[in-house]
Amino acid sequence: MYWWNHMPSPIGDITVVGSEQGIAAISLGENPEAFVSRMAAKLGSPVEADSVQSSEVMLQIAAYLEGERNDIDIPLDLQLLSAFQKEVLLRLQSIPAGSVITYGDLARAAGRPGGARAVGQALAANPLPLALPCHRVVAADGGLGGFSSHGGVEDKATLLRLEGVNLS
Repeated sequence: MYWWNHMPSPIGDITVVGSEQGIAAISLGENPEAFVSRMAAKLGSPVEADSVQSSEVMLQIAAYLEGERNDIDIPLDLQLLSAFQKEVLLRLQSIPAGSVITYGDLARAAGRPGGARAVGQALAANPLPLALPCHRVVAADGGLGGFSSHGGVEDKATLLRLEGVNLS
């Protein structure tokens, strides 16, 4: 059984979908009903609205966006991830708030030197932004690279500034 909830935020609606195992997906800025419908199809299961099971994650996300916490620390349901995505995305949890690394550095850390492009694709498909903080990965030239929220790199910049990263 899957559940969902959403809340408004400075970067648009944030919608979470979760299960008994943990959070399976987080959407930044997408229409909540459209996101839930897409997740139900991907998960092969109905997704019911539920504010009780989602209360802790929603509180953590709100506190993060208000600068009151550095990370989202919640159980995760990783069934939507391929083995390669797990290898790459779980490494994101070791990047401290306020820090960034490059796509190439992340590829090397995942044992895939020269795999920056593949790492970028794994990050673009990250179903758990904020919990697996892909916004902390930037291009080798110091540019922001991409970000797969509806606000794109502007949302990425907002999140990095929130964490104290100087983007000049």
